[in-house]
Amino acid sequence: MMKIKNKLLELWVFNRAGVSLLHAKGPSIIDKKPLDPLLFTCYFSAIETIANGQMNAIVMKDSKLMISLNEKMKDLIFVGRSRPEIKERKIKETLKQISDQLVSEFHQNLKHWTGEIAQFSQFQDKVALLCCE
Repeated sequence: MMKIKNKLLELWVFNRAGVSLLHAKGPSIIDKKPLDPLLFTCYFSAIETIANGQMNAIVMKDSKLMISLNEKMKDLIFVGRSRPEIKERKIKETLKQISDQLVSEFHQNLKHWTGEIAQFSQFQDKVALLCCE
């Protein structure tokens, strides 16, 4: 079970092809102009490919996006959005805990994943409650 305080505003998990496994967001997120998750994940998948794993973060005025890969499932990309004052080390720790938990719970499903995301919905809800503000 994850023991994480609210460090993230949102979390996306997707594969290198840009196919989303989950998108968790905290209750403080009110979408004025909802972002298409596929557009977001494809964009970050392309950035990760171009950067060849060398990019860790994108810092913006009101938030920052941290990128993390799981050591066991290198095909998965984890992107967490947080407030800019949250230390990068804390976000990285949070992303690592989430990725380790996801891989631990769904390792076999992820190895043979066919694109069905319903199996991740409870995990997504748990992440939203524990990790997102």
